[in-house]
Amino acid sequence: MRHRATDGLTWYPELGYGYYPVVGGNAVYDLAYFQRYQAYTATPMGRALTAARVALVDRWCAEADVLDIGIGAGDFLEARRPHAPTFGYDVNPVAVAWLVERGLFRDPCHGPMAGMTFWDSLEHLADPQIVLSQVALSFGIPFALIPLLLFCRDRSLMGSLVNRRATTVAAAVITVVIIGLNAFLLEQTLL
Repeated sequence: MRHRATDGLTWYPELGYGYYPVVGGNAVYDLAYFQRYQAYTATPMGRALTAARVALVDRWCAEADVLDIGIGAGDFLEARRPHAPTFGYDVNPVAVAWLVERGLFRDPCHGPMAGMTFWDSLEHLADPQIVLSQVALSFGIPFALIPLLLFCRDRSLMGSLVNRRATTVAAAVITVVIIGLNAFLLEQTLL
């Protein structure tokens, strides 16, 4: 069951998330919105949340460049910026001006980034499950690679198209690396 509010928010209580469509220049995203986020981040809970976010990102991206999509009040950028390149992207004209003034605005399509965060923006994706499912899909890769490796080295199946020994060895090494990285990611996520 979903609930649609008059302001455009659609809430799915059984899934625990909502969707709020954003169009550039939306009146909800203005100076008052930005200032409200600044007030939130100035509280003890806001400072603790920012510190936890920075620690989480630094655990995986250390000193690498990160793009924060939907910057809230920019507190994550300000907290991480002194020790690692951190940029932002937003639809709020006030937040965009804040980013441009500091030289921190970066279009997500600008080029590769080591990481991206979506702290204050997942509610603007029509179907966040599509984005989040990509994480789950990475764990299915070994179940495709191992049979592919085994089938492509089997002369009775492949005939003259069978992989050469060097190709099979290279594919096996790559498969082991991918499985190892996925296992490491799973262990780090669950522990």
